[in-house]
Amino acid sequence: MAEVAQLFVEHGRTRVAQLDAAWARQDLEGVSTAAHSLTSSAAQLGLTSLSRLARSLEDSGRDGDVAGVALGMAGLGDEFQRAIAALGTLPLA
Repeated sequence: MAEVAQLFVEHGRTRVAQLDAAWARQDLEGVSTAAHSLTSSAAQLGLTSLSRLARSLEDSGRDGDVAGVALGMAGLGDEFQRAIAALGTLPLA
């Protein structure tokens, strides 16, 4: 399980970076695509809060809901850090 968790952290960081980059470009389709991958992987590990947030970003991006994406992106970094802490793989920092 520790190996799976570590892979999630590594890939999750890439997805969060992709989300940040897409949002910076106001690329809502890119937000939706990156969030889709994060939604699935977080759900598989039981990280329900992160999975719900990523699903919301996915839906908002797909629907062209700029305000919804802005709201989700505002909390993404903190939620991802909480997920890492919940996995016990890395310290919060």
